[in-house]
Amino acid sequence: MQGDYGREQANAALPDPTQDAKWWAFGGWVSYDFASTLGLALRGDYVDDQNGRSQHVNGLVGFPANTGQKFGGVTATLNVRAWPSALVRPEVRYDRSTLAAFDGKKDQLTFALLVTYLY
Repeated sequence: MQGDYGREQANAALPDPTQDAKWWAFGGWVSYDFASTLGLALRGDYVDDQNGRSQHVNGLVGFPANTGQKFGGVTATLNVRAWPSALVRPEVRYDRSTLAAFDGKKDQLTFALLVTYLY
């Protein structure tokens, strides 16, 4: 598990330079191996950015500039170790925000595949 809390005094770099910025977040992870060749990992996270400060940097990677938002996500990952020198990880993730932060929508679904060669 993880928990974060942040606070920044009012300054010109904030979306509202007259107001202190506050944000908090938490996340949790759990994993289970069904067998030596197959495991499942679940992850969840949530951020309450009350004044838009934590998004000040993230605005560079897709979150719109804002004066506050709440967002979170859940991820499920399979860990497949069916071959001696390879790890395969298919993953599905769901994200949701109080703002239309994902290409004009409030949520998104992402699929990913990681293949690692172990040597």
